[in-house]
Amino acid sequence: YDQPISELDLRSIELAENFDRKSMSYAEEVALLAEIDSLQTQIHGVKILRTSDAPGWSQADTAKLLSKSPSTVAKDLKLAKAIQSHPELQLDKCKNKAEAFKRLKNVGKVLLNEANAKAYSSTISDGVIKKLSASYIIGDCFDTMAKLPSNSLDFIEIDPPYAIDLHHVKKDNDCVGYNEIPAKEYSEFMLKLFNESYRILREGSWLICWFAADPWFETIAKHLKSSGFKMNLIPGIWAKPSGQTAAPETYLGNAYEMFFYCRKGKAKLNKPGRTNIFSFSPVPHTTKYHPTQRPLPLMEEIYSTFTHPGANGFIPFAGSGVGLIAGHNKKINMIGTDLTPQYKDGYILQLKEVLDGNS
Repeated sequence: YDQPISELDLRSIELAENFDRKSMSYAEEVALLAEIDSLQTQIHGVKILRTSDAPGWSQADTAKLLSKSPSTVAKDLKLAKAIQSHPELQLDKCKNKAEAFKRLKNVGKVLLNEANAKAYSSTISDGVIKKLSASYIIGDCFDTMAKLPSNSLDFIEIDPPYAIDLHHVKKDNDCVGYNEIPAKEYSEFMLKLFNESYRILREGSWLICWFAADPWFETIAKHLKSSGFKMNLIPGIWAKPSGQTAAPETYLGNAYEMFFYCRKGKAKLNKPGRTNIFSFSPVPHTTKYHPTQRPLPLMEEIYSTFTHPGANGFIPFAGSGVGLIAGHNKKINMIGTDLTPQYKDGYILQLKEVLDGNS
């Protein structure tokens, strides 16, 4: 007689049928494949021997069931596991599966940095390194700003997400963990940030804000002025030796980035008469641990132009943490916040290199 079909069998059959009938995103597809593989393993047990007639279930059997190659199934199962276990990597936000696989290659580096940073943190005895490590706060910048008294800071450097979908703009897939702001929320977000920045800055202080000229030049300038800052529309320029463009047949290579510099009250430059051009080479791609990491000498020059030793400053989007190191080198008391723990891991390991280099 025929044996009754179990609930697991029925569920597996239903899922397998959905695989062919349902229009899915790649994230849904690999999740469905993983669920089918898991159900079949629960039904048949894990295959120990590699022969086709051996009892149990294997990835090769899943591949045969779904008419896929074993290598494709193996990659899809790995991606499904990574999406579920590391949501902060935003693998499901990639535009296609190929891009997700490229980003997945960075996961090993991320986890290694995390392990190395934890191991190093447990051995830190140097007071300066401990202080610099503590100055990088994991959390929302608005939570930290809310705790700061009004009129208490001398300097703020804002290097926010540009709301240009950096995950897709950058083709090197080094944006793992990068928190973008949706374009439709960007204007309101930046206005809130500038208003709060104006509150915590004291009279005679400076704020600089990096921005994407296209499409945010007018929006950023308008919000800075409406928050109370004084400024002109000629920005500071970070000039690079060479440029980049995703469409070389249509656009010239972009070899600069811009920041507005704004003052609260009657602020004066620490380097009167300096030009608005800051010429520095970017950080080599092979040594970056943050997708928008800027060179330390550039940040030291910018900081020493706008503020002075002994000043108190804040970096709402600490990112690579290079600004915190630049502040320390220029005797400026800086704290910073960021949402992504893995960037602090890279920063802590950078502190290790700085400490070793000075020993």
